[in-house]
Amino acid sequence: MNPALKNFFRPIRLVYWTVLAGMTAMLGAAWMIGNELTIPRELDFTWLNYAAPLSGMAFIILGERIYRLRITRARALQPLAKQIAGYREAVILRMMIFDGAALVLIAAFAFSGNFLLAGLAAVIIFMYLLGMPTALKMVNDLKIEGLEREVILGNDPDAGKEV
Repeated sequence: MNPALKNFFRPIRLVYWTVLAGMTAMLGAAWMIGNELTIPRELDFTWLNYAAPLSGMAFIILGERIYRLRITRARALQPLAKQIAGYREAVILRMMIFDGAALVLIAAFAFSGNFLLAGLAAVIIFMYLLGMPTALKMVNDLKIEGLEREVILGNDPDAGKEV
């Protein structure tokens, strides 16, 4: 990877790993307390078994659609620096929406004790893990070609030559 891009990806990766750690810690805490919250038993939380997965799926669909829309808009920007800034915005938005989807399911699990909700939250966390921002994903999503692609990926044919 191009050394200048390391500085670009450093804050994104910091946010990425922080959000991932937060989601994982919340799921772990909810798993440990399970259904031992002091909830009055006259309250019926069965509606969470339907509402939480639906809202989680809605978050995921919404997150992917917003991400694709923002990437399409970023492709149209010039110069390349604006495209890369648009990519950063799209990635951070998708991370936050995935975080919201997982947290809805984790909260529903904590209240209802339904382990299926914890499993769905774990699936969303895994999907989040697969979406880690990398230079290759950025180049592919933005459809960057030619010399710019080679420079970003660190395969610059002119690197190290005297000017």
